Amino acid sequence: DMERFAWLSRNIRFPRGSGLPGGVWQTGQAQVIGDLANSTSFMRGHNAVAAGITTGIGIPYYSPANKKDMAAVLTFLSANDTPIARRFEVWEEDPEAGDLRFAGGIDQAKDQVESGDAGRRIAAGEGLIGQALASGLPQVSDSVSVGDFQSLLAIPILRPEQPSSVIAFYN
Repeated sequence: DMERFAWLSRNIRFPRGSGLPGGVWQTGQAQVIGDLANSTSFMRGHNAVAAGITTGIGIPYYSPANKKDMAAVLTFLSANDTPIARRFEVWEEDPEAGDLRFAGGIDQAKDQVESGDAGRRIAAGEGLIGQALASGLPQVSDSVSVGDFQSLLAIPILRPEQPSSVIAFYN
């Protein structure tokens, strides 16, 4: 099943707006998709689930040489047996408030998808997620105390002329 999924992944093309990479390409925003088998946004969903893959994460990448155009979409796929992380979160910058708001996430341990919650906010510079936004550099720690997670990787997504965001990976 993994060989079939790998073959499909090498041979499929994603037009703007189609599939996880095409959706990120169209919006310029990070996307996290859980429940791949039932997702209309993940074109290879049934093949992914057959291969044991449960979650897809798409991250836009803007080249430092040409900051106006997206250079690539980085796609990470995670499985319950070999997860990249146990929890993923997307935080979007609110330029008017000068902070980040929770835009959504997936907790693989609980098999739970969370939609955005305007009440959850982090100030720029606050904690690792806020520091990632303020510095423009990834932040990592293996000594966080968030729920039952011990480590956190926060990756800033700096978009030209648009609000930036941070994607967080918890383990």
